[in-house]
Amino acid sequence: MVDRRKYGKPVGLLVDAKGFANGRLVVFEIWKEASGKKEKIAEVNGVVKGEKGVGQWQPTFKREAQLELKEKVGQAPQKEQYSFVAFVDKGTPNEKKVQGTPIEFVYPLEISVLDVSGKPPKDVKFTIKFSDGSSKEGVLRKGHATIDEAPAGKFTVKLEGYDFVFK
Repeated sequence: MVDRRKYGKPVGLLVDAKGFANGRLVVFEIWKEASGKKEKIAEVNGVVKGEKGVGQWQPTFKREAQLELKEKVGQAPQKEQYSFVAFVDKGTPNEKKVQGTPIEFVYPLEISVLDVSGKPPKDVKFTIKFSDGSSKEGVLRKGHATIDEAPAGKFTVKLEGYDFVFK
């Protein structure tokens, strides 16, 4: 199971900490995995509350992507997966290590289209298919649409009644 989170928002971290008293230190290590490489990118302190280790991670990495439609295929940011490991009472004989749920971020995606005369098509239905198998449908209003939560990776766009021509 993967937990999908909206890019740019704080990420709540939660793990089992049964047997540990409230207020005990929990250290969360945040890991990034992309292109077969795994690296530790952050460490966040949390506490035990009601037999749960809780913390919050504010991702600080900068995410920019230039999206261009080429041969009907666009490329969103590279697919990355994040995970965390929590240590309750780290460095003591009672240390407990708990693996957290993997996290994938979803991103806002804006689509803007102009026809061959340089004008935006009005009220045109579109379908976007993403490389993770999901899809979204909508209507371009004045040649523009925004998808609030698009997965990272490649996507294809189809406009009802239009074929794309590239020069």
